Amino acid sequence: MLDRDKVVNWWTGRISDQELAEWTGMAPRAVAIVLGLPSMRAGVTGGGRGSRHVRRINPKTRNAVAIVHALSEAGLPLELAANIIGATPAIAAMPTEIVDYRDPSYGIRSMMSVDPKGNWLLTDMVPWHVWERFVFPCYSIDNPNPTAGDIVNVPYDAFEPNTERGTMRVDRSAQGLPNVELKPLTEKPVYAGEVDPLGLYAYENYRTEALPRFDDHVLIVNGRWIFTKSPDPSPMDTMSDLMSGISDGSNPIEYDLDPVSVIEADRKTVRAIGFGRDQEEQNRALYHLDNFDSLLNVNATLALRKMKRRAYGLPVSEPSAPLPWDERVKIAQKYLPPTLGHLST
Repeated sequence: MLDRDKVVNWWTGRISDQELAEWTGMAPRAVAIVLGLPSMRAGVTGGGRGSRHVRRINPKTRNAVAIVHALSEAGLPLELAANIIGATPAIAAMPTEIVDYRDPSYGIRSMMSVDPKGNWLLTDMVPWHVWERFVFPCYSIDNPNPTAGDIVNVPYDAFEPNTERGTMRVDRSAQGLPNVELKPLTEKPVYAGEVDPLGLYAYENYRTEALPRFDDHVLIVNGRWIFTKSPDPSPMDTMSDLMSGISDGSNPIEYDLDPVSVIEADRKTVRAIGFGRDQEEQNRALYHLDNFDSLLNVNATLALRKMKRRAYGLPVSEPSAPLPWDERVKIAQKYLPPTLGHLST
């Protein structure tokens, strides 16, 4: 259960410099340096003098702040870290699909339509599951004292009580499992936030683990040659398999390693060489990768995942004192489902 205001602001990019600084641990001045890169300026729109709207930041520009901070934490000077992303902005776009998973089944919602009093822009569009994902947190009646891991979130429009006790019987014989009878923990459905196939943004999960099959990395070889390192098959292909129930985690992980840019001798300037620009330089980079003396590996997806958890008000890396159940329900029930269907009668 999440606070929908925080979730929607993340997805629409209604984010301030101060919030970006808090979510990453950067100084606001450092955030401004990243947002001021020529390749990132177009990703910041609105919010100028006289505007009644908070400015918007697109996902690639938002990601760039998190990745620059991760590069800085790994030991690079801020200016050099920013110039790497500035010269190769595609790096900042890589983690978006896997961190901000969109359920392809339903499409998107215009915030101006679903929340006409919310001071939204025409460009504020969110997936259906960001605005409308409400669930009944349920537990098995055979386990009257469930822990967080025992709770099953049933979509509110799929919860169909079939007994006078208000329980729902789930037939699991097709999976070779015993049937289960579920009972909701709340009288009304609660806002659950986005579809989260990996379970990384659930309230109870405080970990932001690196996930080799889903994470994109930035490699710096011999302090000069910059590569992207991506799983093969791609994270989204692996996610599709996972959602289809056909993922096989026993296969060894393979990676695509692409040379994308090079740090010049002044240790500040970065020049793009990838994407068909300079094949000779790419070949030199690949030679150094095969014969490296030093290699810096930064998990770009993990950096963004941590940033997103902080944006949602979730702990990172260590558990915090959990909110009491009634307080969590109070937050989630600030929001009403758009329609209740059979539950409205």
